[in-house]
Amino acid sequence: MVTLVRMAAARGAVSAFGVRLAAMACRVGARPRSVSLILPVMRDLLLDVRYAARQLWHTPGFTLTAVLTLALGIGATTTLFAVVNGAIFRLTDGFSVERVTRPGLMDGLGTHYALAAPVARLREIERAHSPAIVGVAGVSRQSLAVRRPGRVETLSAELVSGDYATVFEIRPAAGRWLTAEDDRDAAPVPVAVISHRIWREWFGARPEAVGSATIRIGRQDFTVIGVAEPAFNGLSGFFVRTDVWLPLASRVRPGDAGQQAPSRVEVFVRWQRAVPPVDVAHALLEPMVSDATTAHLEQLRQSTVRWGLPLDERRTRIRFELVQAGEALYITWAVQRGLAFLAIAALVLVAASANFANLLNARGTQRTGELAVRMSLGAGRGRILRLLTAESLLIAGAASGLGLLIAAAATRAFQAMFPALAILGGREMAIGDLALDGRVIAFSLGAGLLATAGVGTVAAWRASRAPLQSVVSAGGAAPGQTPGRGRWLRTTLVAVQVTVAVVLALASATFIEDVLYRLEQQGLRGRVVHYDTSRVVAGQVALPRDLGADYNEPRGRQFFDRILPALARLPDVEAAGLADAIPGALGPAAPASDFLELADTPEGLAGFRQRAVTSYVRVSPGFLRVLDLPVLAGRDLRATDAYGAPLVAVITESAAEAAWPGQDPIGRQIQRRRGPPITIVGVTADPVTSADDSPWRRPSNVVYLPLAQSFTGRAYLVVRSSAPERQPDAMRAAVVAMDDRLALDEPATVASGALSRDTALRALMAVVTGLGAIALAIAMVGVYGVIAFFVSRRTREIGIRAALGATPRQILRMVIDEALHIVLVGLLCGVFVAAMVLRAVLAARAGIHPGGATSWIVVPVLLLACGILAGYLPARRAARIDPNVALREL
Repeated sequence: MVTLVRMAAARGAVSAFGVRLAAMACRVGARPRSVSLILPVMRDLLLDVRYAARQLWHTPGFTLTAVLTLALGIGATTTLFAVVNGAIFRLTDGFSVERVTRPGLMDGLGTHYALAAPVARLREIERAHSPAIVGVAGVSRQSLAVRRPGRVETLSAELVSGDYATVFEIRPAAGRWLTAEDDRDAAPVPVAVISHRIWREWFGARPEAVGSATIRIGRQDFTVIGVAEPAFNGLSGFFVRTDVWLPLASRVRPGDAGQQAPSRVEVFVRWQRAVPPVDVAHALLEPMVSDATTAHLEQLRQSTVRWGLPLDERRTRIRFELVQAGEALYITWAVQRGLAFLAIAALVLVAASANFANLLNARGTQRTGELAVRMSLGAGRGRILRLLTAESLLIAGAASGLGLLIAAAATRAFQAMFPALAILGGREMAIGDLALDGRVIAFSLGAGLLATAGVGTVAAWRASRAPLQSVVSAGGAAPGQTPGRGRWLRTTLVAVQVTVAVVLALASATFIEDVLYRLEQQGLRGRVVHYDTSRVVAGQVALPRDLGADYNEPRGRQFFDRILPALARLPDVEAAGLADAIPGALGPAAPASDFLELADTPEGLAGFRQRAVTSYVRVSPGFLRVLDLPVLAGRDLRATDAYGAPLVAVITESAAEAAWPGQDPIGRQIQRRRGPPITIVGVTADPVTSADDSPWRRPSNVVYLPLAQSFTGRAYLVVRSSAPERQPDAMRAAVVAMDDRLALDEPATVASGALSRDTALRALMAVVTGLGAIALAIAMVGVYGVIAFFVSRRTREIGIRAALGATPRQILRMVIDEALHIVLVGLLCGVFVAAMVLRAVLAARAGIHPGGATSWIVVPVLLLACGILAGYLPARRAARIDPNVALREL
């Protein structure tokens, strides 16, 4: 009766509010008919929202649980979307690849080969006008030493033809892009386009800098005529950030830029139609295709002779093909994988929605009596539906806002863990901006609405169908309180959550196994470096490699001979050396793998079993002291091991054991691809070891060759220092003091560049593992909630069972059996879904190794244990129910 009086009073208050609102409308004056129709609707919506807010405020337990559960799901999904958006979906911001193709070759085995045309061929294609094409662009990627006030930096650059901006529809942020007039031999002024970052950091983003500022490359000044848009990072792939664009005809010589002049370029063609005419394309590109086919077959023949393997005739069946630019630049590949990871992330949102549906179902059961009384007082089903939907929308808004905050914190943590996704060899590799832009915010709000709209509407519709006659006949008790009603729905929803948790946990375990598999294949599993990488600082310097007037081979040797003592004299430097690679480093500084071939084997080059995978590193005398690696036998490399002297080498202990097990390697000889045999003069300690104990592919198999015996024009300057943080600037100054046109390429400690080549995969593994943990937490909360609801609705039954002699252990087992039933259903469904979908999708589409049986045993056992724990807590409470208290409620 008291409830009825309160409801009547509330209805009277609503009517009084309506009378006052109508009086205000009359005082304002007559309104159009549309306004008179909208005002009542707006009034009712406002009242529904206010009432829904009060109801949620008075039930803080339900509100907090629902908001936090949804916020976790929305935050996790939004975090991965922000990562994928910044790293993948924004790859094409600032340019277009539609109707753009790159010519290529395909052999009979389906292997694709990209074409690189000589610049002369590109000019012929440009002159061959065709109405079917919009433009032809040639691109050559290089690293150039660019001078700025007080410093020389190595920047990633693209040398492009005049139609580059036309082909890719690139618009400048300031100034203009390069044109055909700039890309000709008779261009009056050397010009360049710079990135938005360089414009901001070097020139303060001043508009007057465009057209007047210059950048210096070697001995030549280039006038800055344009600035790229902030989102445009060039065509150099996912991680390399392009900062300078120069015309192909700008005559950047090796003596000027410290690099070779472009001799071959990638060719991109933009067509008038989405489907290019193959006959026109073949006729246009036929000279380039013919040259590339001949070169490919010659390379294939040499490779066959080199390894002594039979030639597969299918590899010689070369045909011409046009590859879409999105595929050629790996954009399509990246988008497919981004969508695959978003689909995995959406499973967390599904789990959160299922948990939210369970909460609404339980809340609807508890409010059945209240809603029936409202309907008995005249509230229509539409009004009840609107009221409950308003509650769901309020929860969605709060969960989306909180999820956005969670995503912001998670993306900051992700950037802290992977500052630029990879720092390889000291060079920053950008993955894009992870800022929560409008696209990410819209995704978060949409995810919140999607998670609650359907679930909330269905739950509201079910609750609005309250059986009024049953409630009245039951004396106001809700029939939903009977144990069997709605049990199948609650069980199904929790089973869905457990299924999602199983799939995501298996996905995480698959990623972990894949990383371990890749590390094992690369000899990096259990990898231990035997010198202090935090004290060794290295940076690469590149010299001209031609015989021009600036740095010919004798002058290049003189530079390296002079820079080494200068490095040794730097403060806090304990030892200095030169090397073309650094043993124990990863990324570009890591030595390339080759084979250790014995000169004295009777089988010669055909003796594959006599070869061990090894690394050849060219070093200066005393380099082993920089790494603090002792010489175990023989001698170290000396200054007398110079150009023209007999070829010698120092070999590591593991390489010696692989080549000559149980024998003395001193005086033995190895054979490289060309040249005379190389004599082993010393054995040194291994710089690195791994869990791979196979002597044929250990990463510790290293052969040190004298750098002076083979001039390459580039080398790493390496120092060991007691104060490594001071060395990068000091090393740059030492190089500039020798030649202010040269740049030391981002010197850094070997430890800072020791991120794995699988850094991107590690980052995604961390994200997917986090998603799996969140899904597991949501699933366990769902199991706990359903079992707690089960216990609360069966309190009388449990009391009667206890009064009739049931022991606490029997009651505990009954409740835990209920939890196990739910968890086992979800486990079976999850394993089935993972087995049918997850393994196939990851292996076939994402290139992920599917892993072994360990994950498929450990994950279900772990989830089963968590399910038992989640059910044990309410079961223990059920076992403690006092039968006297329960029987009094009968």
